[in-house]
Amino acid sequence: MINLPCMAAGRFALERFSSVLIIVTTSVPKEDVIRPGPPEPIVMVQAILEALRRLFPPLEVKPKLLTLTVLLSLYGLFVYLAIEFEHLPRIEWGAASTVVNGLALGFLVGFRNKEAYDRWWEARKLWGQLINENRTLCLKVRSIVGIEQADRDRIGQILIEFAESLKDHLRLGDKPNDTSGANEKPGNWVHRPSLVASELMETVFRWKREGHLDGWGVLWLDAQLKGPMEICGACERIRYTPLSSSYRALLRQGIALYLAIAPFYLMEDIGLAGFPMFVVAAYFLVGIELVAEEIEEPFGPGGDNLPLERYCATIASSVHEILGFSTVSADADRRIDRQFAAPE
Repeated sequence: MINLPCMAAGRFALERFSSVLIIVTTSVPKEDVIRPGPPEPIVMVQAILEALRRLFPPLEVKPKLLTLTVLLSLYGLFVYLAIEFEHLPRIEWGAASTVVNGLALGFLVGFRNKEAYDRWWEARKLWGQLINENRTLCLKVRSIVGIEQADRDRIGQILIEFAESLKDHLRLGDKPNDTSGANEKPGNWVHRPSLVASELMETVFRWKREGHLDGWGVLWLDAQLKGPMEICGACERIRYTPLSSSYRALLRQGIALYLAIAPFYLMEDIGLAGFPMFVVAAYFLVGIELVAEEIEEPFGPGGDNLPLERYCATIASSVHEILGFSTVSADADRRIDRQFAAPE
């Protein structure tokens, strides 16, 4: 016989439990709800891919390197087929000549890589110095009593504009002291970084005329005022003084001679097993030369060159943070652009 009171009590308890569960579920914040993550195999695959990405970072010269490696591989395969089917005479001096060539080649490769990296590293230090000089100047300007916020904003805009103009100047390759074309017209500046630096100098000396600074105050700012142009000159020295073409020619001739002789003695001594050895040697020799060629010009837009856009963004962020402005007056930028416009 069915016990009706017990059924009613059980139904009431079930309804109460359901209502409590709904209240608890809806009252928990969304961020506290534990959601299931991706399955373990997916996490493991993602971890492996990340480890491989760190172990083998992107190779910026990959397209050119793979093209040259394929062409050299075809050359090595051609040499193997010629030795195998045409029975070419054995080259007795091949191994010895390759050893001698390898010694000279090792010296040239080491010298080229060192010089190319030194140029890249020196350029990196110069841009790091520019960032530090700008931060120091902003801190000094902030501490000067009596300077209006509009003048501080103007200094900040000039510093940001100098970094951008130096980046464009180094990449576009506008040579300083160029007396051709528009530079012959009075008031038209070709060397944009020096124009922006002149705006900085004029602002500081106006403060001196207005009594905000005395002679000692200008001397106090002198190191940061002349620092940007000194950095610009050092960057131009790197930009317009490439590595000697004779070293580049000797290195490439040595690589070409080595790769031309290597397949013959490799294929004759160990047969087809020498083919992958030749391909690996060609890949790394040509790759080192391509990377050195890329980084010896550190101001280019390539992935192996300096990230000048990021450095300019760092300067802009530091200037905004130290001088305490969010929207900058474009007055300095407009006046600089007017200086570049050709007179009517």
